Amino acid sequence: MIRSAWNDPRAALRAATERCRSILLRWCFQAEVWWNGGAAVILPGVRFRQRVRFRGQGTACIGSGVLLGDAKAGMCDSPLLLAPHTRSARIDVAADSILANGVELLCRQQITIGEGTLIGAGTRILDSHFHCISRGDRLRPDRASPVSVGNE
Repeated sequence: MIRSAWNDPRAALRAATERCRSILLRWCFQAEVWWNGGAAVILPGVRFRQRVRFRGQGTACIGSGVLLGDAKAGMCDSPLLLAPHTRSARIDVAADSILANGVELLCRQQITIGEGTLIGAGTRILDSHFHCISRGDRLRPDRASPVSVGNE
């Protein structure tokens, strides 16, 4: 690490800046999870490259090596949204997956993203028909089905 810093100090500074930004974005995400009354399990090696918003009271599990946001992807200023709406709702992102900028995962039951899966910028995945006219219909639990994308 020290030798590479001497050989290319700009690259070393860029890497240190990315690491600090990732830590700050992780703290912001964890604070938002706490504020909303939800739960999050973030395994080691998760890299935050974009702000990740959390809405709901469910659980988000993010596997090791996951990349959240990407400077090279489209929608570069768009945060990601993880929204497990109910206490029993769960969003699972398996190891080594990439969720690009602006990805929205909204669920009432479960959304599972398989290992090594790439979800492109601006993708929205829902397990429920959230926009019924009557409030009573929107909140019915039978209106949701688990969604799985990629390998399980």
